[in-house]
Amino acid sequence: EYKSYLSMVVPDTFEDRPTEFFVRDPRINGRGSFRKKGGNLRPTVTIGYNNLADIDEPDVKNVVNVLRRRYLNNTFYTFIGDILVYMPPFSGISIYTDEDVQYYCDNNAFDPDLKPHIYSFADRVYSNMLFWKRNQCVIMTGPSGSGKTINTKQFLSYIQSVSGGWDISNTLKTRLAHLFNVLDCFGSSQTDDSIYASKYTSQLQLKFNYFGDIVSCQLKTCKFLS
Repeated sequence: EYKSYLSMVVPDTFEDRPTEFFVRDPRINGRGSFRKKGGNLRPTVTIGYNNLADIDEPDVKNVVNVLRRRYLNNTFYTFIGDILVYMPPFSGISIYTDEDVQYYCDNNAFDPDLKPHIYSFADRVYSNMLFWKRNQCVIMTGPSGSGKTINTKQFLSYIQSVSGGWDISNTLKTRLAHLFNVLDCFGSSQTDDSIYASKYTSQLQLKFNYFGDIVSCQLKTCKFLS
């Protein structure tokens, strides 16, 4: 089992944050105020439960039935409390488009009726970091072919899309976009479940300023496993 660890670090002080800088309030279920609203809003159609913690009788049979229904309806993400579960589609279905990024940016990730996605999960983590002014940690874990690498990439891609616009931040975004491509050249192999299975454990740390811009990135550890 291989893991990817992502940590998001807040600045030492928020004293210079301008008063007009708003973030989403994680305590409110509904429309937030962090980014522009009223954009690409699409009707939400819930298949089963968006959060398995809401099941009245969460036994194995009921959980499996809900996940099966969601999977057959091309809904591959489901929450269990604050944990996001991913079921790889093993097909060419596109669920990581620019339209999807904009959709989750335009909606409140804390809305329980919002369809779960790695982008909504990333938005929750990012908003929690800014609102509570606390460091965040994300662990991607699972067996080979479970989608850790693709979800780590998409998590970073979303954070890059919603975080600031400084030149230094844009430079870091470009480097981040190619980081895992470089690692895959040295640490990937073919398995029964994945053509490009990552064979390494990594710990990536992102640091932000009080505007939510990425100011530095460090790959702290990287252990290649056979």
